[in-house]
Amino acid sequence: MALDIQKAIEAGYTEGDIALFLSQKNNFDLDSAFSQGYTAGDVIQFLGDREDTTMLGAVSEFAKGVPRGVANSLISTGEGLFQLADAGLNLVGLEDAIDDEDEDYLLNLARQGREAINESALGVDQRYQDSFGTKFGEGLGSFFTFLGPGLIGKVAGLSGKGLKAAQLGGAGTLAVGAGAGDQSQRIAQARAQGIEISPETEDAAISIGGAIGLTE
Repeated sequence: MALDIQKAIEAGYTEGDIALFLSQKNNFDLDSAFSQGYTAGDVIQFLGDREDTTMLGAVSEFAKGVPRGVANSLISTGEGLFQLADAGLNLVGLEDAIDDEDEDYLLNLARQGREAINESALGVDQRYQDSFGTKFGEGLGSFFTFLGPGLIGKVAGLSGKGLKAAQLGGAGTLAVGAGAGDQSQRIAQARAQGIEISPETEDAAISIGGAIGLTE
């Protein structure tokens, strides 16, 4: 049953009391939120929105999560393949083949693409963003992305070894790119928090991310 926040305030409970209750109910790390500068009022607004959820809304968020997962996976793959190419060129001494301006431009495009998806009709409703159905839909969409090369191969009339090569080669490329792309986003988030990461460390992390993506 949803908490009537206004009635709780009228009954004499403080914002701190309400924030604590909602955080315990939603398994939310209240101390971490406070340490990041959020107030009890911020937490109440965030968790209070989650209280007003329905089964129909959850089903809708699952359905939106599938195409959103496909789109975000493709964006991450493109970003990751670009970063892998840059890391490979740096390794062989061609650091200037892709300059910082080109890299910043592409990474900005990827960021804008993700923002456009989140702001579109496919964007996640904040009330359901951490729900199982939402996460499952996004994961299913990401999985469907890896089936794409095989489906395209079948449509193109491939069979036998040709179809197998298309399935493994295409899915492998997508997996490597997605893994590297995820690592690229983590590096960007770390730098946004003021953490210094050297180009050498970045290249190594991107390469490891691509390898991890291939194993998955």
